[in-house]
Amino acid sequence: MTLTLDTLLDGALNLPPTLRAYLAEQLLESLDMDTDGTLSQAWRDTLIRRAKEVEEGLVVLEASERVFEDAYKALG
Repeated sequence: MTLTLDTLLDGALNLPPTLRAYLAEQLLESLDMDTDGTLSQAWRDTLIRRAKEVEEGLVVLEASERVFEDAYKALG
C-alpha cells in the first residue's frame, strides 16, 4: 500500500486533538534522535541540567496525572 504525504496529512488532521498532539510529539521526538537512535547531545545536556535543578530544589515538580489532565482540558 502506497500512502502519499497528502493522504497521511489529511488522516492526521482528522484525528481527535489528543491523538494529533501525541502524533506531533512522537514526530518531534524523532527529529531529536541521532541517526543511531540515541539522544542528541542537546537533549542529553537538557536532561542533565533539569535533573540538577530538581536535585537542588530549584524547580517545583507536579504529578504527571495533573499535568496531563490540564493538557487534555486545554486541548478540548
